[in-house]
Amino acid sequence: MTEKVNYKSNKDQQKNWFPYTTSTEPNDFILQNGVHGRCPHVICDDSCNQHNPLYWKNLQIEDVVQGPVEIGCFGCSYTYGVFLKESDTWPSLLQQSVSRQTGNFGLPGGGADACLINLTNAYNHYKIKTAIILFPLMDRRLLKFESKDLFFQMPIQSYSEWPFDELVSQNYFDKTFITEKIKDIKKEITLDINNTYTKEKILQTKHFCEKNGITLFASSWDRETESFLKKNNFNLLPFYDISVSNDRAVDTQHPCRPQNLDWISKIETSIL
Repeated sequence: MTEKVNYKSNKDQQKNWFPYTTSTEPNDFILQNGVHGRCPHVICDDSCNQHNPLYWKNLQIEDVVQGPVEIGCFGCSYTYGVFLKESDTWPSLLQQSVSRQTGNFGLPGGGADACLINLTNAYNHYKIKTAIILFPLMDRRLLKFESKDLFFQMPIQSYSEWPFDELVSQNYFDKTFITEKIKDIKKEITLDINNTYTKEKILQTKHFCEKNGITLFASSWDRETESFLKKNNFNLLPFYDISVSNDRAVDTQHPCRPQNLDWISKIETSIL
């Protein structure tokens, strides 16, 4: 049996690897890179190692979303389904329930700005006409910068740190460079006590859908965000309630199949 490994196994490959997709174009799709976010184990199992062709791959949208897409699904780790099999994520369960092709554009750690960028790209790339967004907490925003002719986008929360050793992405920047940028974004989040930035992104998302004829359904797993959606007359789906089951993904924090099944049972008639 192959010994279990984690992302730190190969130092040379780390130097060309970033945890989120990089692009030669600004505002491109933002994707979880490599296979780790999907791996159902905190330490990767036998199928998730350096010999897996996706292990160090800078993913493209075609690697994770198969077209055509009828319903675009957007959000954070709850949508992406961290530490879950793809078939247990709510976009996959929705596809099975309503027999319409879904695309999972969820981004672990992502906020409203990441949802808007992925929605814009999904419309341009797949011409989606229906979007479901499970908005997360408001205290999140993207770190965006350019280095070595590449554009980098990384979701940041108020407690975010650079979670990798100093060699990751060393061919593009060093650890001091990235930690200082994270610090600056965290300061912006802290100073924005009314979450004005995120609220503007949420409203921009609604306007983008109205302008482009996209039927938008929205909800949240956060009560403050849900209240803002309701106040601004979004086409609101039922609240995503993680407490309906004590089961969790293997990290013991994120929701898993029971919560996703519960939510799908509540929203499927609205989507049909």
